[in-house]
Amino acid sequence: MAIEEILRDIEEKGRIQIDNIRKDTEEKVTRIINDAMERAKNLLEEAKKNITKQLEYERRRVISTVNMEMKIQYHRTLNDIIDKSVEEIKRILISLRNTEYYSEYIKMSIKKGKEDLGEDAIIIISEKDRDLIKEEKNIKISKDLEPLGGVIIEARDGKKRADYSINTILNEKILQIKQEIYDKIKGEL
Repeated sequence: MAIEEILRDIEEKGRIQIDNIRKDTEEKVTRIINDAMERAKNLLEEAKKNITKQLEYERRRVISTVNMEMKIQYHRTLNDIIDKSVEEIKRILISLRNTEYYSEYIKMSIKKGKEDLGEDAIIIISEKDRDLIKEEKNIKISKDLEPLGGVIIEARDGKKRADYSINTILNEKILQIKQEIYDKIKGEL
């Protein structure tokens, strides 16, 4: 037998096997489809008896779940936007420390604090801002005022304080700031 005949024989047997597999597969697929259609038909007939109430209940449940998930995601996104806005405000406040306005704020705060707590009050300030008040006495350096800055004036006996730190002011205003951002975002939606 020549190699060509063997190859033809193998090729012929391969085609026959492929045809048989194809027919077998088609029969199985047809059987599976018919079985599935029969089961679907039976399920449909069975479900028709009581489906209206179940579907309405399920529809309401799904809508409620989707609405709740949407609200949660909406509020998460809104809070993320607000948090990013507050961080941007902090970044801007940090950049203002190198301005004349900030220097004037420190001096004005010290003046007001001394009026309220006495000329011998202790000035608590950041090392970074020390040069802004070279002429002052009774100075105490604090790292707690970083990164935003500001000043705290404390009575000599330590019983009273006037807190003019930017962080404290920001914390006092944060809810108002967040509400304004929230209202602005909601107004734009």
